[in-house]
Amino acid sequence: MNAGCAGRSAQKSSAVDARIRALGGTPICYSDPADVAVDKIVAAVNPSGLHFAFLDPYNLEGLSFDIIRKLSKLKVDMLIHVSVQDLQRNLDDYSKQGGVFDTFAPGWKAHVNPNQAINSFRAALMKYWMGETARCQQKAWSLSSVPRDSGSIGLCLSVDTIMGESCGRRSATL
Repeated sequence: MNAGCAGRSAQKSSAVDARIRALGGTPICYSDPADVAVDKIVAAVNPSGLHFAFLDPYNLEGLSFDIIRKLSKLKVDMLIHVSVQDLQRNLDDYSKQGGVFDTFAPGWKAHVNPNQAINSFRAALMKYWMGETARCQQKAWSLSSVPRDSGSIGLCLSVDTIMGESCGRRSATL
């Protein structure tokens, strides 16, 4: 089992390294922000291999769309944790000009009306983000939304490839 991990804390990266090694794995850990570590990870893995990425940011601020775009250059399935509580709690701040949504879901303002009811706004934003991510991956989303006290949803790209523009060709228009 090979694994890569990234995080801002060297102490936490070291702890993940130790846990994976205890299971017999050979991890390569980076104590860089994910948007920096992703370049190192993409460069380190076999470009012809099949990969799985679990993205579990502390908040949406740590989930730049560029991370997904860069990972999409690989043959990769992704499981992405999105905190609904973070989205709900910080909706106003994140939707401001130059806010987190501009990096989390580039181009969202042209497709999502921020002046609608909060639940509708949040749902429309996530629908837009999932559509952009699916286009980037050229795969269909499978949404697992299990009500939990944690206030999070799990989003997983399935292996069913769909026709569509690749992330690289769309990136100039985002």
